[in-house]
Amino acid sequence: MVRGDSAYGNSRVVRACIKFSFVLIKNRIVQRAIASIPDTAWTPVRYPGAVRDPDTDGWISDAEVAETSFTAFSSTAYPVSARLIVRRVKDARYRDALFPVWRYHPFFTNSTLPTTTADVVHRAHAVIETVFSDLIDGPLAHMPSGSFGASSAWVQCAAIAHNLLRAAGTVSGGRHAKARGITLRRKSSTLPRVSCGHNAHPHCTCRDTGRGSMRGFNYGATSLASAHPHPPDPHPTRRLGPSNDNRGNAG
Repeated sequence: MVRGDSAYGNSRVVRACIKFSFVLIKNRIVQRAIASIPDTAWTPVRYPGAVRDPDTDGWISDAEVAETSFTAFSSTAYPVSARLIVRRVKDARYRDALFPVWRYHPFFTNSTLPTTTADVVHRAHAVIETVFSDLIDGPLAHMPSGSFGASSAWVQCAAIAHNLLRAAGTVSGGRHAKARGITLRRKSSTLPRVSCGHNAHPHCTCRDTGRGSMRGFNYGATSLASAHPHPPDPHPTRRLGPSNDNRGNAG
């Protein structure tokens, strides 16, 4: 299934997909379709702050979903008929209003999943937006070169660094497992460094900082280093600098 925001909700992209789930721009046609949904069709869904009703075991939530049939791109030569699923959320700016004020988020899909499940599956596409945000806050804040090859290498290095950082946070567990990349970079910059020699196990090169929450992240980084040890040096006798015998002979 191809999922995307309103930038991809056009006739050409939809016709190219076997299964799709795209946000639609709320033009007048879409707004009329949303207004036609009866009040009895809305179903509460699990959302931040939602709680279970002890009597019905349903959700008491500030978010609800419903659906209606819809024909998109009717003004083009290739109209498409599918499901218009709408999630509505109470507007936090008007919590004390006499009647609830809703914000509507429609998406167009040919999925055969139940309404509530289709909403969850569609919303999962937003995960990539968090990754983009992390990269833009970090190495992709600017590109180092006007050369395509150099910029391509930079992007690949940025992706590797991002994956390693996320892996260290996940292994560490706790709040690091879901922390943003910028948070992990800020926290890890104050950590003792993990040193790994050719013939030694990873070890901490500095004394304990006393920050209990940070020790977990350090442990995660150390665990990753242990799982992927440095390969042995193929030239163990190689010297990087001038030999002792030649020192002082220059000049």
